[in-house]
Amino acid sequence: LDDNLPEKSLIEINKADSLMEILSNQKVGPILIATSYQIKGLSYYQLDELDKAKEYFSKGEELIPDNFSTLLGYIYVGLANVYLKENNLEQTLNYLKKSEPIFDGSKDFQLGILLNNAWKSYYLRTDNPVLAERYNNNLLKMKSERTTYLAELSNNLIQELKEDSVKKTKSSLMLIIIISSLVILIVMIVLYNIDRRKQQQKKYETIVTEVKDMFENE
Repeated sequence: LDDNLPEKSLIEINKADSLMEILSNQKVGPILIATSYQIKGLSYYQLDELDKAKEYFSKGEELIPDNFSTLLGYIYVGLANVYLKENNLEQTLNYLKKSEPIFDGSKDFQLGILLNNAWKSYYLRTDNPVLAERYNNNLLKMKSERTTYLAELSNNLIQELKEDSVKKTKSSLMLIIIISSLVILIVMIVLYNIDRRKQQQKKYETIVTEVKDMFENE
């Protein structure tokens, strides 16, 4: 749907209808079905089939028990856009106002983008360029803040990865030092034993030689 392919979106979401029926009696069923209806409503809106868009948005609205659900905010904005296309400014304003407290409660970024864009379109349609510009500025500010936030998040992640890499490098270096020290110690022990054996062998040979000389002198 983000690729502006509403027909394909409808085909894909319709494939899940049988699953939605199975989930309808589950606790999460209503929200999942409402989400499906919201996607269908948005698809029909993009296809300019406004009656079907309203039908599915309204079906989704009926299934959501929580008046401050973020999903309900998306549905309200969807309905506002449908009514704006129909030039029903009264209903457009009604649903935009309903969306505001939901956005204020959720601070959902994408909902805020859609809501501010809908307000901008509404005020352009009602020949109020001042307020349209205000909401356009809101959009620019939100996108800028989002870009800054994502950049900071990315930088923090990179920094954490660097620090983690340094820690791992230090740990690896310490392990190498310990292993090297053990190897050196083992080599020294082996060399010591070899030298000791050589000394013992030399001492033994000396004793044997002395004993042999004694017998020969007798």
